[in-house]
Amino acid sequence: MSFIVENAYQVMSLGQQKLEASAHNIANASTSGYKSYAIDSFDVTPDARNQSRRISNDAAVHLANNMAQGDLVRTGNQLDIAISGAGMFLVRGGDAMFYTRQGDFSLSPEGHIVNAQGFVLQSEDGDLAISGQKLEIMPDGIVLEDDVPIARIPIFAPVDDGEQAGGGWNRLEAVSGAIFRAGESGMREVDEPVLRQGFLESSNVSATTEMVRMMAALREAEAGAKLVQVYDELMGQAISTFGQS
Repeated sequence: MSFIVENAYQVMSLGQQKLEASAHNIANASTSGYKSYAIDSFDVTPDARNQSRRISNDAAVHLANNMAQGDLVRTGNQLDIAISGAGMFLVRGGDAMFYTRQGDFSLSPEGHIVNAQGFVLQSEDGDLAISGQKLEIMPDGIVLEDDVPIARIPIFAPVDDGEQAGGGWNRLEAVSGAIFRAGESGMREVDEPVLRQGFLESSNVSATTEMVRMMAALREAEAGAKLVQVYDELMGQAISTFGQS
């Protein structure tokens, strides 16, 4: 009957990780461009555990990001940029390249346009830097500095490999809720991007949805704990019965 205890602990562990996912989403509800995630399935096979993004004691959990666009909010800040429609900014962190819709940029001491993590926004020619006082970003990504074009911000989207619903969006590797690495299918440049200077994309976290998920996760964890309790009671009764015979 040890499999009963193993299954019970898997249920409790999965419930705990679902709670952690919802708590993380709620904590990032005010993070611009944040994409909420949830555990959509789990597997107990060794290969799945080795390949999982997050691992419980006995089960590999599979996470799915909700890539739906959040609301666009006007800020008036010239370094705030939102993408209207599909696509992501390309940013450089050290020697690595990442993709994000988090558009609350700022100016580094070196004059580079950087995001909250310090990653440098990329133009078609590499790191984007400015030195003028007036910055204007056109909807197609053209960057004007003191009314003079100096660069263009490309926007990228995953290549749709057609193998599953959502295509390449489902193959992005999440570094955090707002930062992603390219998936196996690769990335392509968006032909007609639409950028909105002075706007930010809000997170797509739904407080109501997360509360429902948290309640469901709590019930799962309680069910697992109850199963362990029942097992302990049955074992106690069995031992008592055999001891009297």
